[in-house]
Amino acid sequence: MLNKKVGGAYTALITPFLEDGIDFASLEAFVDYQVEQGIKGLVPAGSTGESMSFTKNEHYEVIKTTVDVVAGRVPVIAGIGSNSTEFAIELGMNAKRAGADIIMAVMPYYNRPPADGLIQHFNKISEKVDLPLLLYNVPSRTSSDLDLDLIKKLAENPNIIGIKDASGDLSRVKSYKNLRGDHFTQMSGEDALMHEYMTLGGDGVISVISNILPGLWSDLCSSKKSFYMTDVWQLLQALSCCVNPIPIKYAVNRMGFAKEIYRLPLVPLDPKQKKLIDEQMEKLNLI
Repeated sequence: MLNKKVGGAYTALITPFLEDGIDFASLEAFVDYQVEQGIKGLVPAGSTGESMSFTKNEHYEVIKTTVDVVAGRVPVIAGIGSNSTEFAIELGMNAKRAGADIIMAVMPYYNRPPADGLIQHFNKISEKVDLPLLLYNVPSRTSSDLDLDLIKKLAENPNIIGIKDASGDLSRVKSYKNLRGDHFTQMSGEDALMHEYMTLGGDGVISVISNILPGLWSDLCSSKKSFYMTDVWQLLQALSCCVNPIPIKYAVNRMGFAKEIYRLPLVPLDPKQKKLIDEQMEKLNLI
């Protein structure tokens, strides 16, 4: 169990692939780079890491490699996303065995369970996996929403420590804080809203852009400094040219940390999209 609250900028890690597996050498170098640059925590095996395409063994090995390279320097939150409760529990046990500090479970996608099903889903994961649990609400991808009434019920479970909120509803920051005060961690799931989220009382961000700007994004999160109308903002807009994680993985590739290999159904960007990202990365001297 962690002895301090989660907060600051965490990177939702991309996963470097080979044509026939995981590029573990590149993953090790990339994780070490993230920590050395000052990121506050890492999130392997999430949706940005293309975890839905992993085998169970790959899921374990990606988390284990991250934990081993981190070597206790920052917390590791392992994604255990699934729309099957039993499979999410199995992935959670994988994460525990691999040495993760926290697990993060996304809303069950596609099957769109009713409220009672959602409550039982997360509570059962928490019951079966002996790690703190972070909820992940991303309605745009799951077609389900963890509204305030559901959070009130889930927050009664002391092992559910907070939420990664990608709902885009900034009014929830204050509402969630009223539930368990500073004992309920609130991490933004939207880089573009990080400034407002932190200003309103959020604790941090689980970031995509910090894959390529770990130090700067950590500093911006801690200082709550606005980044609008800057080159950073323009890069963030360029990275929205296609669905995540395709653009950020291309950007990581341009920095030399991973091959531009995706697993179907994800495919590479077109040349115009690549040029758009290159132009903004050049302004920040990233390439």
